Amino acid sequence: MFDRLRAAVSSAFGRKIAPEMYPEVRFVSVGNVAMKLSAPEDALKVSTSWRCTTLLANTVGGMQWQVRKRGANGQTEDRPENPVQWLLNHEPNEEMGAFDFRRTLIQHVLLYGNGYAEIQRDKAGRPYALWPIGPDRIEPQRDYAGRLFYRVSNPRGGYSELSPRDVFHVRGPGWDGILGYSILEVAVTSMQSAFAMDGFTGSYFANGMQPSAVIQVPRETSLSPEAMKKIQDDVKERHSGPGKAGTPLFLDGGMEYKQISSDPEKAQFLDTKKFSVYDVCRWYGVPPYLAFATDEQPRANVETQSREFYSYGLMPIILAFEQEANRKLLSREHGGLFSQMNTDELLRGDYSTLAGYYQTMRQIGAFTVNDVLRMEGMDTIGPEGDVRHMQMQDVPLGDPKQPTTESEEG
Repeated sequence: MFDRLRAAVSSAFGRKIAPEMYPEVRFVSVGNVAMKLSAPEDALKVSTSWRCTTLLANTVGGMQWQVRKRGANGQTEDRPENPVQWLLNHEPNEEMGAFDFRRTLIQHVLLYGNGYAEIQRDKAGRPYALWPIGPDRIEPQRDYAGRLFYRVSNPRGGYSELSPRDVFHVRGPGWDGILGYSILEVAVTSMQSAFAMDGFTGSYFANGMQPSAVIQVPRETSLSPEAMKKIQDDVKERHSGPGKAGTPLFLDGGMEYKQISSDPEKAQFLDTKKFSVYDVCRWYGVPPYLAFATDEQPRANVETQSREFYSYGLMPIILAFEQEANRKLLSREHGGLFSQMNTDELLRGDYSTLAGYYQTMRQIGAFTVNDVLRMEGMDTIGPEGDVRHMQMQDVPLGDPKQPTTESEEG
């Protein structure tokens, strides 16, 4: 009976698109230096690309995403009771939290150029679940009348169609405003060069492009190939591997041990490696020091750094998510509702700068005590904390009247 009931509910309110039957786990191998990057997710094999992708996805994924309402007087207020806020900020579907959902879609946008999710609605058309769809399964198309729809391949075969209204579609930069570019489409040379450099460096140190030392024998001494191999094997057995570094090396017959210094600069390792890090960071809009570029030191002004990262790297992603949520999840009938990600934590700066900012805003009457406490995530002090105050000398120019004191206001 319960199975029939579940089937009936699924038929009425269920997803139109079947989920992945067996989520694919991809194992990355970089053993072959000549291996090419063929799929967008292959860009994650480049260390800088991995760092930039996860940095952007984790940062935006961890932001508070609020539903707010704008009143007739222009003031806004949070609407935490709105069901859409639960989807955006807590649980978009029964299988994942909001952070994992958002991070998944952002990675799809960064690598494939597009992030998709099916919007599951009730009979009244209200959204109550968001289900990610792999970018390799879905494709925007147009019918004979030119209307847009989304064609989705099902894991067990066949296709389904979704209306644009039921697809949460976040795009990266593109040509037609419908599809975003995959990063491998536009950055293939940079990514391939960085990937090849990573593989070449690994091969260099793993296989030994140069020997680390030589054992020199006197000219008058002639060694057979068997004797040379025996000496080589003996040195390797006694002095190679963990725990054997620094052990004394005994040589006889006038043999000498000579160290060979390896100079990666001559092989252009460091310069090429450094260039690839900066080049990949350009594509993602991430400051190199956030990608752990060893020679890139962050500036002392943390607030300026955070604002630059927000403006050039994060803001395009944030706006794309906010506007898609406003279009598809908060319809015009809701009247004045909009979604907004909270970037205060990112832009707050150091404590001394923040304290000065709060003090100035209170002195000009822009913030109350409770406003400051809320922004710091602290409990308010009651109605008296909502009273705005201003310095006594702050009066309009040319006004001969004395400023009003707080006691007179009360």
